[in-house]
Amino acid sequence: AGCVVVGGMSPDLINKVYLTVPSDAFYGKLVLPKGRKGLDESIQEAAIREVGEEAGLQVRLFGDGYLGEFMGEMSLTHYYLAFPVLNTRQPKMDGEMRRVILMPIDDALVQLDRADNARDFKVVCLAKLRIIEIQKQMQDFPELFD
Repeated sequence: AGCVVVGGMSPDLINKVYLTVPSDAFYGKLVLPKGRKGLDESIQEAAIREVGEEAGLQVRLFGDGYLGEFMGEMSLTHYYLAFPVLNTRQPKMDGEMRRVILMPIDDALVQLDRADNARDFKVVCLAKLRIIEIQKQMQDFPELFD
């Protein structure tokens, strides 16, 4: 389970996403935070936990946040759309990731394409469509996003 995490809920941050740079090149050059579900947790709980472990972020899901399940080279992963809880960046990650990068979503798509990461590219494309819907709601109903 994993997440596409936007930079935040403000108009300048909702168009940015967090990507991680794995310590082991086997996992690719640039990836979304994701990992295995524990026996005693839901898929949503696993996605939220993995973001904390791999990106050092505590997040909440947009509604149910579900983007779908996507097949990679070796695994099927369920993805959610999430946003960080303010001031919760944790300095320690689990060691699987070297860096966490916040970048504009269009730049993230270019970088994922260059990294030949087809699964995460597809997930971020779908997340971009959802973000456009959320931006429209933010314009139409700003009181809901204060």
